[in-house]
Amino acid sequence: MERMSVLVFLDEVKLSIGLNEVVSKVGLSRGKALGLLQKLVRDGYVTREGKGYLIATKGQVALKELRPVASGEEFQFYYDLNRFTGVSAKSLGEFLERLRTVDIRVLEFHVGRGDFEAWVRDVFTDHGLVLQLVELRESGIRGEDLLLELSEIVDKKYRELCKLTV
Repeated sequence: MERMSVLVFLDEVKLSIGLNEVVSKVGLSRGKALGLLQKLVRDGYVTREGKGYLIATKGQVALKELRPVASGEEFQFYYDLNRFTGVSAKSLGEFLERLRTVDIRVLEFHVGRGDFEAWVRDVFTDHGLVLQLVELRESGIRGEDLLLELSEIVDKKYRELCKLTV
């Protein structure tokens, strides 16, 4: 949770911030804040700029993926073009949950059209995840194998993000 607090603070400020400012705003000891910042820099979520720290693009994307999206940006699952399933997802975590509950034909419909990759690109701007989804679409796998592969891709990404919240 402390890592998330640091990321949220840096995201709100949008400027290079010194260690002392992070300590005072996030309420951590100097040593704890420095350790967290160094780990966030090493993992690519934060960058060093002079004597300060700045949220990196990867950090901004991670925050977007963990938070619920704005109304109208949620992913809506369809059986086909005009048949809404009644199921939608407002975050990457919800998306993962929904993947495991919707009919496999729904997944085949959306993967075949590139809908998942478009949502991830347009809403979260996560280019790495988009590339994995494109590869999945281009592989042509279907059925249960598609569900397993898609779930694995999204679950891996989500577990990586969840490490920021502990």
